[in-house]
Amino acid sequence: MHPILVIKNNEKPPSIVLAFFVHEKKFERSHNEFWRFIGEILPEMSDLGYIVTVCEDAFRNAIKIYFPNIPLLRCWNHFWKSTERWIISNKKFTTDDVGFYCDSVIGLFLQPNKALFELQLENKINVYTNSQGRLIPAWRTEFVDYYEKCIKPDINCLASFAVKPNCESDV
Repeated sequence: MHPILVIKNNEKPPSIVLAFFVHEKKFERSHNEFWRFIGEILPEMSDLGYIVTVCEDAFRNAIKIYFPNIPLLRCWNHFWKSTERWIISNKKFTTDDVGFYCDSVIGLFLQPNKALFELQLENKINVYTNSQGRLIPAWRTEFVDYYEKCIKPDINCLASFAVKPNCESDV
């Protein structure tokens, strides 16, 4: 269960949850019905700056149908958990690799613009020397493949340089 809609009160924290979606199975038709109903009772949702979601295709597709102009950003907590699970489940990695790869991706995501992001990505795919003169090993081929398949398609929903323009009105 996840809070779906949250109104941010700038004067007093915390945020106020407006809706919950509790489901047993992840069927796209149930997500469609939920977002159709939200659109019916809250048409002003179309004016939101962005929505942060899990990476569940049925959920994201339903939002795109009923709110096509709202940018969808990925929840970093869910992203990190899925990346950690993948590393731990891969026989070629150890639990010690979780920190290395997660820290590496955090450094990549926090780049302020696309050019620096691309430069950091190139560094991470190849061996490089950091600003302290320390040699940093390249990502393993298996992680590069995982990045290409599971992370790269969502870069515009995760990386700071892509997400920041959607969030600036919130700062």
